[in-house]
Amino acid sequence: MPAPPELPESIILGQFTGMKNTVSAERLGPGDLERAINVDIDDAGQLRRRRGYTRKIEGPFHSLRTIAGKVLVVGGGQLGRVREDYSFTPIAEVGPGRVAYAEVNGEVYFCNDAASGVIAADDSVQPWGKTDGQGLWLSPLTDPTEHVGAVAGQLLGDPIRASCIESFKGRIYLAGGKTLWATELYLYHFINRTRGFMQFEHEITLVMAVDNGLYIGTTGGLYFVQGVFGQFKLSHINSDAVLPGSGQYVSAELVHPQARNQPMPTGSAAVFMTSCGIVAGFDNGTCFNLTYGSMIFPAANSAASLFRQDQGANSYIAAVDSAGGPSSTARIGDYVDAEIVRRT
Repeated sequence: MPAPPELPESIILGQFTGMKNTVSAERLGPGDLERAINVDIDDAGQLRRRRGYTRKIEGPFHSLRTIAGKVLVVGGGQLGRVREDYSFTPIAEVGPGRVAYAEVNGEVYFCNDAASGVIAADDSVQPWGKTDGQGLWLSPLTDPTEHVGAVAGQLLGDPIRASCIESFKGRIYLAGGKTLWATELYLYHFINRTRGFMQFEHEITLVMAVDNGLYIGTTGGLYFVQGVFGQFKLSHINSDAVLPGSGQYVSAELVHPQARNQPMPTGSAAVFMTSCGIVAGFDNGTCFNLTYGSMIFPAANSAASLFRQDQGANSYIAAVDSAGGPSSTARIGDYVDAEIVRRT
């Protein structure tokens, strides 16, 4: 019986492509990782130990967002700012629900299911809406009489309490349940209650704008709308559920799959999580599933996300809420312990 071949003392790998769990462990390629615990992969495909973290503020926080030069977060039912020294300054009482934000002309509009308002540059808060819930009837007949009443008018009301909001081309779009509302053009404190909305078949979970349209994520699929409100062209992208709270804006050249091979247009891409992977959405409804064929993610109900650039690594990060379901889809099987040494 011939002697088995001698194994090399070391195996040199030039690059790592990332984690992969769509094939069994023995079919992983040389650059595939079955596990990647506390490590980052930079844009050159090299691994490095992930940095640690330091707790700056005690307590439960959520709805973290950097917008209009402010770092906003909700803690203890209070919406407030995180200062450069990591101190927390409360601004408004909002309750425990997740808060959505939109910026218009340096002002920050916010809302959840319990509160809404507008944060000015000096951090003062004004109500979002002008009718105190009573509604406002506008008619081209400015002086109705007993014989000629207010005709051909429209009923305007305060913006709804929405789960996600987005500013786009002179309007703020607000999602509530299966309905997408829009404020009047350049009148951000009013919505038309009779026709200022669009209906979808499923609950809306995400609204994000790119240069020439809006991505609308729902529990039953992803859509792209473009054109003029009231005459939107609606395109159905896929039927994958979109996770609320997972959206982040990223420079297009950092996430486009073909960015290394050809010039990319400037601007931002909408990056978010779906039930079938991480998706990047670009102008004209062009979408790419960035994890297709590599990762199968566990089921989840929502996410908290961010995008960071750190020492050559561009990372979209999402902490998902599985609502008590399995926290991973890791395989059970053989594995190899390896020591990674950087060559000089």
